[in-house]
Amino acid sequence: IAVPSRLRFTPPPSKPLLSTRLTVKDISDVEGIQTCPDSRENLRLFPPATTTALAIQTLINAGCQIIGMSQMCSTVLKQETAQSVEFLAPFNPRADRWQSPSGGSSGQGCAVAGHESVDFAVASDCRVLPSGTVIAVLISFSSNIQWTYARASC
Repeated sequence: IAVPSRLRFTPPPSKPLLSTRLTVKDISDVEGIQTCPDSRENLRLFPPATTTALAIQTLINAGCQIIGMSQMCSTVLKQETAQSVEFLAPFNPRADRWQSPSGGSSGQGCAVAGHESVDFAVASDCRVLPSGTVIAVLISFSSNIQWTYARASC
């Protein structure tokens, strides 16, 4: 997977997150990409997004580069890797790689924990986010606005 260079430079004030790499949970619209919330039927029924979600567009405008859409468990519920029906659930990259990733935002936790090329992941917070990221030994952040931003869960 080709990713932006990590050569060090001072980002301009207009793009404070220049070259920051992120993945986006597969429930957020990104123009030109088909969102499938872990359902093959969604791929059949819905065309690619025609706009980008405001939260994601804000990150892009600040210089972030999306390097992928990260998986989620079916219907945003806790799902064991072996119980996935339509798509393979994310594998937890920690320990023996068979520990449950847990939670609807498990793909985002696993992406950050398992790949040095991912700086952070955008996920949703429905009181499930901390479990998926804490199980993968990460810190999750959120705020009181409608997308994930800044709350430490340790």
